[in-house]
Amino acid sequence: MLYHAGRGVLNKVLEAIGAIDYQKKRICLIFIDNMSKNGSSDLVDKWLMSEGQKYLEIKHLCEPGNVPCLRNICLNLALEKGCDYLMFVDSDVIITQDSVKRLLELFNLGEDVFISSLPYYAPIERDNLFIRVRMKYGKGALGPPIVGKGPISVVTVGMGATMIKLSLVSKVGFFDEEIPWIEDLNYTRRATSMGYKIMYDTSVALLHDKDVKTSSYLKFVIMKMGKSEVRNMIKNKLWKKEVRGLAYWSSLMISIPLILITPLPFFMLFLLGYILYSIRMRSWGKIIGFPVIALYRMARTLGMIYGLLYYMIKRKK
Repeated sequence: MLYHAGRGVLNKVLEAIGAIDYQKKRICLIFIDNMSKNGSSDLVDKWLMSEGQKYLEIKHLCEPGNVPCLRNICLNLALEKGCDYLMFVDSDVIITQDSVKRLLELFNLGEDVFISSLPYYAPIERDNLFIRVRMKYGKGALGPPIVGKGPISVVTVGMGATMIKLSLVSKVGFFDEEIPWIEDLNYTRRATSMGYKIMYDTSVALLHDKDVKTSSYLKFVIMKMGKSEVRNMIKNKLWKKEVRGLAYWSSLMISIPLILITPLPFFMLFLLGYILYSIRMRSWGKIIGFPVIALYRMARTLGMIYGLLYYMIKRKK
């Protein structure tokens, strides 16, 4: 587990780890403090003093660096210790008692299963506006996630409650340390593009104990996520998947200042998007869905334009 802040939530996460229904003498614990300053390290130390002797081995490090760098430290430590699997638990995800057993069972579905994962969700009332609209009014890919269908194969997942088969790391490799955000999505998509499987147990839903402010999220999407999105797109050859969306949202943004000259391009593009999104929404979502989600999509497009410029300038240097 990597942690930086969130002392209140961290205490709940530690309690959940301590309640895991699995032989503790077969578990090595690795905690990495990413230079926290709020007493979180003391909290982990106190918990380890009380519970650590129950486990095979414990490691508590304080390391600088971005998330993929820290994840690679965990991978290397687990490999050095001769572990069979490495489970990542985010410091704001509350796992259930049977989480380890559930994840291990998913590897029995095939020798090509590289990663097993459990879904985790923030309470809808505490998530950003775009997620709230999608969950309440969206249909299909825009709607609520699949729940209760059991194990399914997916293309990519986050690392919030995810287990990696370490014997296949030599083939897939390590996390890309030049992708500080969405490093997990990049890593898992790389694995599936190589022919390995990611199994996702939809019969359980873990609590992602966090609050997401819409304004902060938009700022993050523009200023930070864009660079990682672009590198992920280049490394995993996702141009075909992205180009149509980038073309549409870029055109819509360009058409906004052109309203002073002629409103026709904006009207045509806005109407096209409104119709397409109304089909994928229900109830009030048919009316408010497109305007709300358009804010996020345009923010993401700005972030990716910024990321493309950054990538091009960096390559020239």
